[in-house]
This record gives sequence, C-alpha cells and structure tokens, in this order.
Amino acid sequence: MALTRTERKLQAEVKDIAFLCDMDFWAVEEHYKPDFRKDKLELMKDKLVRSEVIYRYTLIDEFLTDVICDYYFHRPKKSISYQQLWRTKHFKVLCIT
Repeated sequence: MALTRTERKLQAEVKDIAFLCDMDFWAVEEHYKPDFRKDKLELMKDKLVRSEVIYRYTLIDEFLTDVICDYYFHRPKKSISYQQLWRTKHFKVLCIT
C-alpha cells in the first residue's frame, strides 16, 4: 500500500532529521570513503542504542513519578491532573527536595 501525502511528508522530515543528526545509514556508500564506513556505521549504531536506552529510562521515570504522586497525593478523582496538584503546598515541597 502506498504512503499517504502526510506519511510521505513525515518520512521526508525524518530523513532530513536523520541527515542532520549524522544518522543517514542508508547513504553510507555515497557519503563516506571505504576506510571510514565501518567506523561510521559503528558510531551510528552506538547513537541509536544510546538514544533508545535514554528514551526508555525517561519513560520509566515518568511512570514511576506517576506512581509516587498517586501514592503520596491521593487525588479525589483520577480525572484531576497533576498540574492542579502543583498548586498545593505539599506537592511543591516534594518537588523542591
């Protein structure tokens, strides 16, 4: 199935970002000399793995923060956001320490 117009636009943006971040692995033959290709590909792999580890760590940290806040700050309704809790004195004290 062909990409939609929006998907093609997003694909082009991702490609541009990858090029700017020096992660254009699909064009390694065109842009790099044979002596440097292996090292460049290893660097790209390292950057990809590190970015995924950082992403997952950050996501887990967000989940744990939600659990801690739910434990210490009982929201009367789950629909109340943490943004409203930021205004309370107890919540501010926890976040400052």
